[in-house]
Amino acid sequence: IKNCTNHGNIDVDLKEARENSRVVVCGISTGGTEVFNCQNYGNINIYSEAKNIGASGISSYVNQIAYCSNYGDINVNMTAGGDLMEMTCGGISPNFVGYHHKIISCFNKGDIVINVTGESDEYVISGGGIVGKYLDSDDELEIGINNGYNTGNVTINCSSGNSYAGGIIGLVPDNENEPVVNVRSCYNVGIIEAENIGGILNIEKNAVAEIDNCFMLDVVENNGYGESLAEDFMKSDEFVNMLN
Repeated sequence: IKNCTNHGNIDVDLKEARENSRVVVCGISTGGTEVFNCQNYGNINIYSEAKNIGASGISSYVNQIAYCSNYGDINVNMTAGGDLMEMTCGGISPNFVGYHHKIISCFNKGDIVINVTGESDEYVISGGGIVGKYLDSDDELEIGINNGYNTGNVTINCSSGNSYAGGIIGLVPDNENEPVVNVRSCYNVGIIEAENIGGILNIEKNAVAEIDNCFMLDVVENNGYGESLAEDFMKSDEFVNMLN
């Protein structure tokens, strides 16, 4: 999928509890699809009672996303109830899995807001400026986010359950692969709000990730992954040279 642009808003109302729903602009593929130089300006609004949903401004489950950008806001309103519920949301892609190799030179400027009401036995909500959540895979593949940035705010509001938000990746869960994912030469200046937050990403106790040359604005909470910098410095030529 090359050189495509969307300006239309997407409004989805999932009244029934559907499993594994995905709301994305450029579609879903389980093969070797690549998305190149595509942009989304439309807002995505989701109203859902589904048990497992994902949303993003570009695509999901593809081999590579390169030189793509999202400007649209993503707003999710979920009603919890019953069994385990999961929501993953990213500016570029909701999930990052084994056959989803690389995200290169992509950025997000849209705000991401996830609101969860009602009670559930358990739910896990994750949101990231670039990717919502890494999904573990048995494949020994090179997986990475390179030369990306986020300026949008990521906010998750829920009364119970687990919520994770990060400037680049919302959640890297426990895994047995090493290394799982690498994030290189990325930065975030968006404000991150959730139960568990990270200026670059969230990593669970036994997870493994490689973080190199990544930065965040000094007003964004830093959980140890990436370096905090002042706004004036991040606008300088010297900062550009650091990223390059």
